[in-house]
Amino acid sequence: MSDESNPYQSPQADIVTEKPLIVQGVLTDIMTGYLKETAPWVRFLGIVSYIVCGLVFLTGLTLIIVGFVQSAQGNEVSSGDFLSGGSISSGFMVIGTGLLVFFPARFLYLYGTKLRSYSQTYSEKELELAFKNNKSFWKFYGICAIIYLAFIPLAAVIGIIAAIAIQ
Repeated sequence: MSDESNPYQSPQADIVTEKPLIVQGVLTDIMTGYLKETAPWVRFLGIVSYIVCGLVFLTGLTLIIVGFVQSAQGNEVSSGDFLSGGSISSGFMVIGTGLLVFFPARFLYLYGTKLRSYSQTYSEKELELAFKNNKSFWKFYGICAIIYLAFIPLAAVIGIIAAIAIQ
């Protein structure tokens, strides 16, 4: 008795796989190659940004210390005395700038680190975290740009008022 004539055999059908209209989570080899090439540069720029952040912080701290020393010696120190190296308020402004540099440096470094990890493990979670840090980096700079652009008209109005008041 042949298998074709067996009435108890399960039915056989050709398996046809259908492609979904939208494929999610698929990176081509070229895209993965670009990510692998990007990862070291992004990590490098993150590390350089950390170093710049540290140098800016030390500069601000130095300005504060010099300002306190000059104040203790009885020298008059004004808040606009930035170039002489003795302004306490300028030191705090420089430290604030260093803090502003820290956050994008962190996002950039984590983006590069997660890209590197993804290129080694091909874990979708690592890729998601990489893109999350990339999004945070650009969102931070976008918010800073909005704040900067908002201050331009404000500075223009203050400048016009000051020019009128001086005359």
